[in-house]
Amino acid sequence: MKLLDIIKTVSERVAENSLSVKLMYGIVASVAPLKVSVEQRIILTENMLIFPKSCEEQSIKIGETEYYVRTKLQAGDKLILLKAGDDFLVIDKVGDYNGKHIIT
Repeated sequence: MKLLDIIKTVSERVAENSLSVKLMYGIVASVAPLKVSVEQRIILTENMLIFPKSCEEQSIKIGETEYYVRTKLQAGDKLILLKAGDDFLVIDKVGDYNGKHIIT
C-alpha cells in the first residue's frame, strides 16, 4: 500500500468517525520487539503502527561500498507520527543516522 493510500484511508476514517488528528513524535525504544515511546507516557507496539515503505532499509552497492539510502529502524530513532483515533501512522524518521553513508 502506498503512503498516499494509507493517508487517504486514515483521512476517510477521521471524516467518517469525526476523529481528531494529532501530529506526535516518538522514539524507538526497542526494535525486537518493536516499541515506540510517545511523549514518555505511551508505549506503542508494532501492531498499533502503520508503516510506509519509506521506513524500510534501502541501500545501493557501488563497487565494494554499500551506501544506505534509508537505514532500518534502530533504538533511539525519532519518528513523526500522525494519530487518528486508535491508528498511528508513521510519517517518517527524523534526525541522526548513526554515521552511516547517507545519500541526500
